[in-house]
Amino acid sequence: MIGYYPINPAGSSVEEDAFGPRFFRTHFFDRMRQVCGVDDSTPVLEIMLTSGQVLDISHIIELKQDYMLVSAFVDTRDCTNTYQAYIRYMTIYRINVLVRPQ
Repeated sequence: MIGYYPINPAGSSVEEDAFGPRFFRTHFFDRMRQVCGVDDSTPVLEIMLTSGQVLDISHIIELKQDYMLVSAFVDTRDCTNTYQAYIRYMTIYRINVLVRPQ
C-alpha cells in the first residue's frame, strides 16, 4: 500500500514535536516553577539545537504551542548573568540533564 503510516500507530493522534510543550510540562515542570534557584546539587539542563548551539537553561518562562521562552545562562551558572531566548520546538535536537556528583 502506498501512503503515510505513523511510526507509532498506537501513540497519540495529536501531532506534536517529540520535545513539545507536553514533554516539557511533564518532564521539566520543576524548571517552570523555579526562577534561577541554583546550587551545586541542581542538575544542569542543556538543550542542543539543530544548529549545534547548546543552551544552558536556568528556567522555563513560558510554553506556547510552537515555541517556548527560556532563561539561559550566558557563560557560567550565575543567576545575574542570563538572557532570554525563544526556542521553536522543532529546532530541539537533544536534551541533556547533567547531574553533578556530590
